Amino acid sequence: SILISWTKGFRLSGVEGKDVVSLLRKSIKKRGDFDTDIMAVISDTVGTMMTCGYDDRHCEIGLIVGKCNLTDFS
Repeated sequence: SILISWTKGFRLSGVEGKDVVSLLRKSIKKRGDFDTDIMAVISDTVGTMMTCGYDDRHCEIGLIVGKCNLTDFS
């Protein structure tokens, strides 16, 4: 997953245009205090929808409003 540009006020130099999964894997390995692997990189909106969809297969939309995570159960 190549980071095209930062959004939502995040700023870190030297990351745009790079593979963020590779960078995250290197950082986790460098810490050395836990072992994990990255299976997917998703947005907070997709994550909200997936959380609802896990319980309700009819979930059709994930919506982030301000700092609240909302999911449509209709």
